[in-house]
Amino acid sequence: MARGYRPVDRDQQYLLPPDMREWLPPGHLVWFVISVIDSLDISEFEAGSRLGGVGRAGYAPRMLLTVLVYGYAMGVKSSRQIERLCRSDVAFRIACAQDVPDHTTLSRFRKDREDAVRGLFTQVLQLCGKAGLAKLGTVAIDGTKIAANASDYALRSEKWLREEVEKILAEAEQVDAREDALFGDALGDELPADLADPVTRQDRIKKALADIEAEKSAKVAERSEKDKAKAQAWVKMMSDPTLPSSEREHPGRAPRGVDPVVVAQMRLDRAVAAHQQKLDSWERRKAQAAALGRKPSGRAPVSMEACVRVARAREALERAKERAAAGPPPRERPGGNAKEWFRNITDPDARSMATRKGWVQGYNAQLAVSQDQVILVADVVQNPADNVAFVPMLTELDDAVRVLTACGSSQTEVGVVLADAGYRSVENVTVPGPARLIATGQGRDDARRARQEPTSGPPPEGADPLEAMDHRLRTPEGRELYRQRAPMVEGTNGQLKDVIGLRRFSRRGLRAVRSDLDFAATVHNILKLFRAAPAMA
Repeated sequence: MARGYRPVDRDQQYLLPPDMREWLPPGHLVWFVISVIDSLDISEFEAGSRLGGVGRAGYAPRMLLTVLVYGYAMGVKSSRQIERLCRSDVAFRIACAQDVPDHTTLSRFRKDREDAVRGLFTQVLQLCGKAGLAKLGTVAIDGTKIAANASDYALRSEKWLREEVEKILAEAEQVDAREDALFGDALGDELPADLADPVTRQDRIKKALADIEAEKSAKVAERSEKDKAKAQAWVKMMSDPTLPSSEREHPGRAPRGVDPVVVAQMRLDRAVAAHQQKLDSWERRKAQAAALGRKPSGRAPVSMEACVRVARAREALERAKERAAAGPPPRERPGGNAKEWFRNITDPDARSMATRKGWVQGYNAQLAVSQDQVILVADVVQNPADNVAFVPMLTELDDAVRVLTACGSSQTEVGVVLADAGYRSVENVTVPGPARLIATGQGRDDARRARQEPTSGPPPEGADPLEAMDHRLRTPEGRELYRQRAPMVEGTNGQLKDVIGLRRFSRRGLRAVRSDLDFAATVHNILKLFRAAPAMA
């Protein structure tokens, strides 16, 4: 039971100790962040500052970087909120040394130093290696969808974008013509506010259209390569003499990419060969019956010229030649079922991403994480599919290993790389690099098969790469090793989103969001160093 109440004296002049070092205990995170930033080379951050001019002194880049890092560590990314906390929160007051920076200064500092963040990430990774972290025995790779700083309602189709550009240009021409009629060569009023958009609406629309054209070209090139491979395989198959007669006579629709004239000629040749076989068979039966003094049974086949199938095949060949001479038809016909392309006019670099909670406008953040959840590689891609990012991530992982080796870390080689079924492909399984385990199905399905159909030893001879990978996953060693993936990388994704608060990028554009992810990954690794410091001590 308390004897009484403590006195509440708000008139006390020294509510806090006069020495700032006594405001918080020595083991507080803010002191650790200050010491880490003080130990780093931030010349790239200082390169953007200009000194010697007229006016008040500028804020020190090292202090601004310290405030931003501590803000991210506390899950605060808003520059306005950081400015408020620098006035009211003791730890933030220590980080800024009681010289509160304006939120505009913080925002511009973060924006103008995008390229320097990658070097900061590398230096912190070296600190982790020197401290004995970043263990490479097992490395996990995974992708997570992060929302862009864009409205889901700002999604526009290619048709709308083109019409909007034409509308803006037409309105501008009308205004120019009207002003020329009113003022002649003299200066008149400026364009209306809806045309002179301060946030460059027309530029964003043009960029969205340029991205659509680039993606279309890439899709067309990729599809043409696939069509070419399918066409070659189809022609080879149809030229195989061992193919059953039913398939030779009824080959079905040829895949896209095969020359229609070649297809029509092949079908004509097959029709002629099939009818000629009937004529030859009839002649043999007729000769055998004449030798026995009898008439051949059945009805005699019609001549080659009277054969309906041969005649239709000849007509089809002539039509194919006529179409080839006339040239290819337009790819997109008015009123046709051409694929509709969409872009977000708020952030044209964002793409539609499917998540467990529905579709969002965002990016695909790729992470490679060590056994102790240190982020080795962080990258952002626009493709929602993970499998296309596996090979580039292996390349960047090699760079991270070289960084750790150069700083004297004992971790000089990756043991095994773990990835979920999103990375499943023959190329990702067979590409040169470290050993890997890539799931061939959903986690619960693979776990059930491992229990019901366990295997042991090396894969059987003659197994293709995916079958061999499935065999290794069903061994006790493979299953036990793959279980480490989820805690390693999915736990790291959760820390980025829930601790640092990176559920939505704060800036727009692919270059900006890559810098944002690099900064968040850097802060994550600093937090790992902070939590490991007592154990290392």
